[in-house]
Amino acid sequence: MGLLDKAKALANKGEQAVDKIVNATQEVTRTVVSEAQDTAREVVQEGRKGASTIAAGERKAAAAVADELRKARGIISGNVDGFARASATYAERLLTDAEKDLARKVFEETLPYGAIYLSNGRGLGKRAYTIPHPLHLGSYVIHIGPDIFSDATDSSNVMFNQTGDAVFIHELTHVWQGANRSTAFDYIIDSLYNQIHSGSHAYDLDPDDVGKKSWGKFNAEQQAMIVQDWYVGGMLESAIGGAICAELATLPNFTYAGDIFPSSYFYTNDLGKPEIVLSGRGEVATSRVPGIAQAPDPELLKRWTAEHATFRAPSTR
Repeated sequence: MGLLDKAKALANKGEQAVDKIVNATQEVTRTVVSEAQDTAREVVQEGRKGASTIAAGERKAAAAVADELRKARGIISGNVDGFARASATYAERLLTDAEKDLARKVFEETLPYGAIYLSNGRGLGKRAYTIPHPLHLGSYVIHIGPDIFSDATDSSNVMFNQTGDAVFIHELTHVWQGANRSTAFDYIIDSLYNQIHSGSHAYDLDPDDVGKKSWGKFNAEQQAMIVQDWYVGGMLESAIGGAICAELATLPNFTYAGDIFPSSYFYTNDLGKPEIVLSGRGEVATSRVPGIAQAPDPELLKRWTAEHATFRAPSTR
């Protein structure tokens, strides 16, 4: 083999060696890149897990802080029940339209409807109570309890053998007292004094006093009970009962009357006829005949009667 052939053979071997080195380098590079990519993916996945864990922890911590803030707000707002025992997370809201509509049937426009809050808190003995709102100047908060809180117009909810709507009306009377007495705290002092002095008897009413004693002679809780009893027992008077109340109101020394409303306030078609209508601003005309002019409408009475019974006095013969 000549010198030229040996040189060519050596160059060929050199090229083969270079190719092997290049191939090996490429293989190593691919391996390194693949491993780096796998490592990077693992790092990203672990980072995401860590971020999710941190985020979940932050959300949990934020929720715990928010819960404690709500509890603190409840205690500041007067949720006495929150002092004594673990209670539901404190919540409060303004009155719904349905609750305002019910309240207006009793109090008309004498309440600050846009400044009345309901809360799921309660007072001592798990009772409802009302105070001027400590966090909203000029407002009131009714701590009415978790059962009535969702809908204060619902009569199926019961607290101490009283329907939720009746408790709501009772507490709204305290709002009325706060808004119409000399100071917003006057009724609270009145109520506390009488409850300390008389205990549960502070709520007691003598039927003989109602309609005889002046309104101011009753304590704050008695006044609320008068309104509550009126709402529960006799608010929906027909024209017949309303006419009788109107006549009673004309008697001497009759300090205040109840259940005098135009028929349209409660009924689309009053059972009693003629229906009661206003004869002027806040005025109802009294009877122009002996007794009252109102009588049951026989057709309506028949239509709405579910059951009936006949009673006859025993014969004296």
